[in-house]
Amino acid sequence: MQRVRDDGLLRNDPEAYAQEKQDGYISGVEEHRPAVISVNSLIASLAVSELLGRIHPYREEGNDQYAQIFFSLSSMEIIYEPDEPICKILCDKVGIGDANPPLGQLELSVMETP
Repeated sequence: MQRVRDDGLLRNDPEAYAQEKQDGYISGVEEHRPAVISVNSLIASLAVSELLGRIHPYREEGNDQYAQIFFSLSSMEIIYEPDEPICKILCDKVGIGDANPPLGQLELSVMETP
């Protein structure tokens, strides 16, 4: 199905097809740049290590210190940030789902025209 989508995009919007091809979203075409497999492997490995760290805590610090993890290839470092405190304004709104009015705030409602 992806191939059908790509062929349709080429027929109906050649400029969008060219942009997606350049961005690497269309597969099966001639590739002039090397793949980013090393970057993908690095982040996949970090994700698996993070999952294992959550299931079987192995770190010297608690998992709450590793809420966000970033990496920089230019400086060859892994940067991590801790959990942030819970927002006192929105904490009672988290997880309520699709509500009308949104977040219980009438001013966020969309007025329907008759």
